[in-house]
Amino acid sequence: MLTVFTVTVLLAVLGVFKYLNFFMSTAFMLAGKTWSDLKIILPLGISFYMLSAIGYVLDVSWGKLKAEQSLLDMALFLSFFPKQVCGPIVNARDFLPQLKEDRRITLDGLAVGVQIFVFGLFKKIVLADHLAVFVDDVFYAPAAYGTATIWLAVFSYFLQLYFDFSGYSDMAVGISKMFGYDLARNFNLPFMARNIAEFWDRWHISLSSWLNEYVFNKAATKLNHIISKFSKNNFERFINIPPYAAMLITFFLSGLWHGAGLTFIVWGLLQGVISIVHRSYSTWMKAKHRKFIRSKPEWLIAIDILANYFTLNLVSVFFRSDSLGQAFYMFKRMFSWNAGVAQPYIWSFVAYAVLFAATMIACRQSRKNGKKKVEGFYPIFNLNTVTGLTCFFIECGLTIMLAYFGETYFVYGQF
Repeated sequence: MLTVFTVTVLLAVLGVFKYLNFFMSTAFMLAGKTWSDLKIILPLGISFYMLSAIGYVLDVSWGKLKAEQSLLDMALFLSFFPKQVCGPIVNARDFLPQLKEDRRITLDGLAVGVQIFVFGLFKKIVLADHLAVFVDDVFYAPAAYGTATIWLAVFSYFLQLYFDFSGYSDMAVGISKMFGYDLARNFNLPFMARNIAEFWDRWHISLSSWLNEYVFNKAATKLNHIISKFSKNNFERFINIPPYAAMLITFFLSGLWHGAGLTFIVWGLLQGVISIVHRSYSTWMKAKHRKFIRSKPEWLIAIDILANYFTLNLVSVFFRSDSLGQAFYMFKRMFSWNAGVAQPYIWSFVAYAVLFAATMIACRQSRKNGKKKVEGFYPIFNLNTVTGLTCFFIECGLTIMLAYFGETYFVYGQF
């Protein structure tokens, strides 16, 4: 009972700050009235530390973690400053034990941490911020641009979102490392994903893991119990309903978590529908063509990766648009030939070149280490050598020289 009360209070606090105006304006609109938005100031990073707090409460309730006795350690867990603005969502089971250990600032930790930080900083201020200039201009006035430019802006946005958020996550990991603490990687080459399920194993990993553990698994189990209870004789006919319904619930909540707006809800539901289609297709293929799956040619795997990437780019239009009307207008401009400003934005091609080079290096590194799955890694140099120190200072110099110093923002800062 105490667990239900605590989680309800946490969700209520999050709901008031983040969703009150949205739900009230929607209710008033359906009633034919007008709602005047309350001037509520959204606390910085509230979504991230609220999910961490809810996860802690549930872990203690389910016996996965002992209740923390130190108020100071609990406060540090929730307010640890490197991850405060944009995450990642820290799991209490991973972080609280570190506070009991003798963690200190060391030269090795500083050497590794500063390199991870600069790596993330390069992603953010060199790649993401330059892409943001182009993307914001096109989405602000899509009618002024030609069809090809609209397509380039859509594909540039997904790349901007990746470099922006993964850049911040890397900076958070790097700063934590400097202070002697370890935060888990939040991204792992998501554009290498062959399907949407693998994509969410590689993208915003902390949120995906949280939703999978605390929402999807519990919802699927509960729905499975209900189906088995009311359909004992026909259970096999309804066996797919629990996981599919749980997927829709999970992705609906994921969309709502990202923002109080119809565009985010549609984005989340589309992710859920695509996941259901993939799971159905995957189940059918495993039953009928298991041998083909095991020996799938590499060129077909490459097509899977490109098809998955193309689909996710299209869905991201809803994520970026300010309204459903703008999203549908963007699609209209994309799928009909329109004249307008043609802008082959050079930074889009630079960003894709950097991404391609980094992916190829990761593929080579993974094969060299005998890994079947391609894994990302941080480019860590040995700063005790002339070569390592030179490479690091070149990276720092390029970051400063190529950085965009105009007005910038973190995309996930609003969530």
